[in-house]
Amino acid sequence: EYSTASHSFTSSSGMSTTEPSATLRDNDQARSASASVTSTDGKKRKDFLDAAVAVGKSPMTIMKRAGRRAGSPLVSRKAAQAPSSSSNKATSGMPSYNRHSFLGMKMAQREEQFTYKKSFRVFCGTWNVNGQYPKEGLQPWLGMDSEPPDIYAVGFQELDLSAEALLLNDSSREEDWIRAIQVGLNQRSGARYQRMKHIRLVGMLLVVYVLEKHAEYVQDLEAQMAGTGLMGMMGNKGGVAVRFQFHNTYICFVNSHLAAHAEEVEKRNQDFSEIVSRLEFSDGKTIRDHSNVFWMGDLNYRLIGDDVIDDQAIRDMASGGNIEELKHLDQLRQERASQNVFNGFSEGELTFKPTYKFDPGTDNWDSSEKEPSSSVV
Repeated sequence: EYSTASHSFTSSSGMSTTEPSATLRDNDQARSASASVTSTDGKKRKDFLDAAVAVGKSPMTIMKRAGRRAGSPLVSRKAAQAPSSSSNKATSGMPSYNRHSFLGMKMAQREEQFTYKKSFRVFCGTWNVNGQYPKEGLQPWLGMDSEPPDIYAVGFQELDLSAEALLLNDSSREEDWIRAIQVGLNQRSGARYQRMKHIRLVGMLLVVYVLEKHAEYVQDLEAQMAGTGLMGMMGNKGGVAVRFQFHNTYICFVNSHLAAHAEEVEKRNQDFSEIVSRLEFSDGKTIRDHSNVFWMGDLNYRLIGDDVIDDQAIRDMASGGNIEELKHLDQLRQERASQNVFNGFSEGELTFKPTYKFDPGTDNWDSSEKEPSSSVV
């Protein structure tokens, strides 16, 4: 059964980025998002860092903002000369915090002199594969955009449902699905991709690729995980993340699998909060400490009916493509409206039918009696 309830969200913050234009929420529907990053070349970086030192700001702090727009002059060394001795005396009694805050404010005001922005295309895809091996090529899914994306982030859930995968976190299917991704990407004409990082936690797998021409601009690459399943820590539920610095902008991709069952909406909210708070990288950064965050996965929020709209009515609306009516029944939209989950994130427009749950190997809605009032997501 290749079916899932899956979503993706994007969070954007910081002066050096702009909010991506689109996100996705589906297992085999995907969207490309444009994300702006800051950039610089080596000589400009050195000139700027010299200037930054001259005004007393730490080069490593300023470095994230370094760069310039085409045609814009760098700040001259004369303009960035150290303060005079009298000025030093005047400010020698100023607390370090205030002095650095003042310098930071001044540098932020002149950011446009040192920063230029460029848009890149990011493909986020998510699929709950229900413990299956790849049975068909992934090229139609991965190649749905006519223009090759600059970055691919592909997430799977329920990669392996065996006890061995749960207890030992070991699965041979990891390489099978990574190989299937690579074959699908290799079928794109005129584009060659390099795998940067992958991470798996039981059945959750996240794999990130970039175009080969961008690989040299990827730094500070790291992957981490957080389990929220059995006993609040096992990896049958939880999240995995890959983060890196792309040019001068920090990007974080998260793939998650949250608690199942219609009545467990509070547990899903809690799983999200646990992943955000507990998933931490080696430098102390958390998910929210990155300029752009792309969140995808099987979030398990359901379409919930009532005394008027029962399960069959939901199925009829889904089959007829009545997406607008279905949105009002979406647990996730309700929880977001109440600011219980995914605060600060944006979601792409929902334009596709629900993707869960079907009879295995068919396009027919699930005919079993399991969860009869909440089987469509």
